Amino acid sequence: MSEQGRGQNAPSAASTSVSVEDLEAELPPSTTKEVSTTEFGYKVFKWLLALVGLLFLALAFFATITYPSLAEAKALAGPQGDVGTALGEARTQWFSQVKDAGQLFLVTPVLPLLGTVLGYMFGRNETARTEPT
Repeated sequence: MSEQGRGQNAPSAASTSVSVEDLEAELPPSTTKEVSTTEFGYKVFKWLLALVGLLFLALAFFATITYPSLAEAKALAGPQGDVGTALGEARTQWFSQVKDAGQLFLVTPVLPLLGTVLGYMFGRNETARTEPT
């Protein structure tokens, strides 16, 4: 192809300068909704609260399943043992297991996150109220 043919197809310098405003005017209006930080905080809080509820239900289910029964206490006490003492010890161990599981899965990782999000939300609302506009 000759240089003359290439020059005819190439755009001129004047036609390539386009302003940002022209491009934005040609775009369709945006359908995405901007989420404010407060809205985002409420959504995170909602999901963390749901997570806490599910973990609490799982802990309650675990506690219900592992609760020591009288038959287990009789088996632990043996033929000549004291069933009341064996049942008391089994329930003490059960309570310790449920407390440790709750601390490991609920209190330690999730509740501080929930407190942080709550503090952020109320701190943001308080800051928004006190700042003059």
